[in-house]
Amino acid sequence: ETAESIASLLKRNRYDPALISQLEAYVQQQLSAETYDLDANLALLKLYQFYPDRANTTFISKILVKALTQLPATDFLCCQYLIADSIQQHEPFISLSKLSLYLESGNYAEFWNFSRGCRDLVSAVPGFDDAIRDFMASVICRTYHTITLKQLGEHLSLQGQALDSFIKRIQCTIEGQLVIFPRVEDGQRKQQSERIPFDQLSKILSQSQC
Repeated sequence: ETAESIASLLKRNRYDPALISQLEAYVQQQLSAETYDLDANLALLKLYQFYPDRANTTFISKILVKALTQLPATDFLCCQYLIADSIQQHEPFISLSKLSLYLESGNYAEFWNFSRGCRDLVSAVPGFDDAIRDFMASVICRTYHTITLKQLGEHLSLQGQALDSFIKRIQCTIEGQLVIFPRVEDGQRKQQSERIPFDQLSKILSQSQC
């Protein structure tokens, strides 16, 4: 399936239970191709709401893990909002909520420590660690102008050549034991810190309507 064909199906009747199997296959396709389609994933979660006997927790967890890779966008919240409490009260959703909380609160060392016990869960999404580190780096860059190599390595769970390569990729400089981040202008800082853009808020509201 292509993003266009899925969008066309959803436009015709996004609440048709016959779409469930196609949307599940499309979730798997997103993982394999390392693409992402929030609207399609929200539609599948909404169908699970309407037809709880068809709810597949494996696909729900994959959608949530994929949504975490989109931080600082609020996709995880959008998806979680559509998942029944009876599902969220069990694993792996308890662990996913903890991972989200660690990321949102900036407890990165705790995130990596906890995620080591969830590797089967997060490794189902190719590129998960890289996406999370990019998010962490963007937050750290907005928070600090400089940070020690040791501190950054602890935040990112990287060391040695892997840490040096990451620093080079995000175009920072190393001076002695310090990492120097590019300066972020106040206007950019304000724009990057917006938590719920209007388009994402509208998606939450539209999905909550029958």
